[in-house]
Amino acid sequence: MKVFVAGAGYVGLELARQLAARGERVWAARRHPPALEPGITPWPCDLGDPALVVPEGITHLAFTASPDSSDPSSYERTYVEALTRTLEAFDRAGSTLERIVLVSSTSVFAAEDDAIVDESSPVRSDGTAAHIVAGESIVRARRGGVVLRLAGIYGPERTRMIRMVKDGTARCASSRPIGNRIHRDDCAGAMVHLLSHPAPADLYVGVDRAPVELAEVYRWIASQLGLPAPAESDEPDARGRESLARGGSARKRCSSRRLIESGFAFRYPTYREGYGALLAGT
Repeated sequence: MKVFVAGAGYVGLELARQLAARGERVWAARRHPPALEPGITPWPCDLGDPALVVPEGITHLAFTASPDSSDPSSYERTYVEALTRTLEAFDRAGSTLERIVLVSSTSVFAAEDDAIVDESSPVRSDGTAAHIVAGESIVRARRGGVVLRLAGIYGPERTRMIRMVKDGTARCASSRPIGNRIHRDDCAGAMVHLLSHPAPADLYVGVDRAPVELAEVYRWIASQLGLPAPAESDEPDARGRESLARGGSARKRCSSRRLIESGFAFRYPTYREGYGALLAGT
């Protein structure tokens, strides 16, 4: 494969690393690419530039760009404008893209409390979700287009729940919010899987195998650190409030059954393996 990673940030850079480790040719696109590992070619650019130039001969596109802010207009610039201009650039270059994988978000689901959501579940049409779904439609209408809706991403340098347990700001809310999450390395691994899959579906949910209440994760982290369990509270903490702010229900459980049945194996199947590795690293 010759893969163009459009938006080589937190997930995109790890995707580029995993692809290069497999021997694939990789181009990592962002405004100011950092120093990259051997086998990854930096491609400085603005994906929203109408005159965007892309490498010749690309066979696979991974669009992993993320909005600059939580404002709906920022989501429109990323999921509609930048995505459209990136695809137009490949059309101008005469590239025949065999596969396009777009990173999306489970925040688009219009779930009720305690619902289990999957690829067939309804989505929201308000706020940021409207622009994310518009981008999804652009990709799914293309030959070889695949959308991967990712849950909350954690991993190296994204250890907020550990910090909150350590500094005492974590709270076990009486509303019992659910945490749907996936480790960064599994985000990238799922994309490698879908980029190379011979016949994928056009939509997958990317979440680990244990969507559980945030309180369970807090208590487990505290036990590993030898700290008291976080206090009970009638109000959600900062992590819980952010979950609510993204829209939909704070008690939905996302299912990755389709992704698993396609042959993907998680490196970190639950929060225990994922946060366990992070705690071992600290």
